[in-house]
Amino acid sequence: MSIKSVLCVFAGTEKELGALSTAFALAEAYSSRLSILHISPNPSNYVGIYGEGVIESSYVIAAIEKEISAHLEHAKQHINSLSSKYNIPVLEKNNMVISNKNKRSNCASAELITLTGDIKDIVAQQGRIHDIIVISRGSNDPSAVYDSAIISALFETARPVLITPIHKDVEIKARKWQCKNISIAWDGGIEAARGMYNAMDFLEKSDSVKLLTIRDSKTNYDLKAEEDIIEYLNCHNINATGIIVTAGNRTPAEALLIRAKELDSDLMVMGAYGHSRLREMILGGITDYVLENAEIPLLLSH
Repeated sequence: MSIKSVLCVFAGTEKELGALSTAFALAEAYSSRLSILHISPNPSNYVGIYGEGVIESSYVIAAIEKEISAHLEHAKQHINSLSSKYNIPVLEKNNMVISNKNKRSNCASAELITLTGDIKDIVAQQGRIHDIIVISRGSNDPSAVYDSAIISALFETARPVLITPIHKDVEIKARKWQCKNISIAWDGGIEAARGMYNAMDFLEKSDSVKLLTIRDSKTNYDLKAEEDIIEYLNCHNINATGIIVTAGNRTPAEALLIRAKELDSDLMVMGAYGHSRLREMILGGITDYVLENAEIPLLLSH
C-alpha cells in the first residue's frame, strides 16, 4: 500500500487531536496529501423536533447554524495550531489559506473539506478516494462500536482505517510518525489477510513484527500455517516472529490486547469482522471489544 492520500475525519473536539496529529505526521512522513474532513449536520433535519411553525423553524435553524459555525471555527483553531507545528499549510476547498505561518519544509500538503449532510454517506464517499482513513475512537459517539463515522469507514470504503485512542493530554506536540513495533492479530482468515496486506508499507519500515495467534482449548495450533505466513513476510524483507497467545480465562480479545501491550506495540493490525447487514449494530466479538478498549492505535481492514 502506497500512502499518497490521507483522510482524517475531524469534528473538532479535543479528544480527536491525537487522530489529527497522527494524520499530519503520516502526511509528513510519506509526503502525502492530507484531507481534513469536517462534517456538519443539516440544520433542517432538526426542525421537526422543535415544531412545524415557520417562525419557530427559522429561529431554530438560525440557532443551529450559529452552533455549527462555532464548532467549525473551533475545529479550525485546532487545525491551525497543528498545521504550524508540523509546518504543513492547510488550504480550504476554495483555496483560501487558513494556516501558512512558516515556509514549507517538505512535499506534504493539506486541505480542509467542510461538508454538510449525513456522516455515514459522506465518510463513505470521501473514504473511497483516499489511501487510508484516520479517525479517533469514539469521535462522534461515546461508544466506538456505535460510532457512525467509524462504522462507515470500516465497512463502506474498502480502505484501511487507522483508529487512534481518545486524546487525553493537555497539550499536543508535533511528533514524527514512528511505528517501530507492530503486532498483527492473525487467524488465517480473509479479513486478517487483507489487514496485513494493507499494513505492508508500515510493516516494511518497522523494526519488529509480531504475529499473534490466539490458542485456546478448542483450537489446534497450525505450525505449518504460521511458517507459511512468516515466509511470505520474509519475501518483503519483513522479519516476523510468531507468538502463540493463550487465552486461558480471558477472552481472545482481552488476551490479544494484553499481549500487544506487553510487547510495547505501537500499532495493532487486524481484520474488522462484521455480521452482514447487521454490522451497524453488531460487530464481531473481537472487533467490538478491541474497538472499545484498545489503548494503542489500530489499523483495521474489512
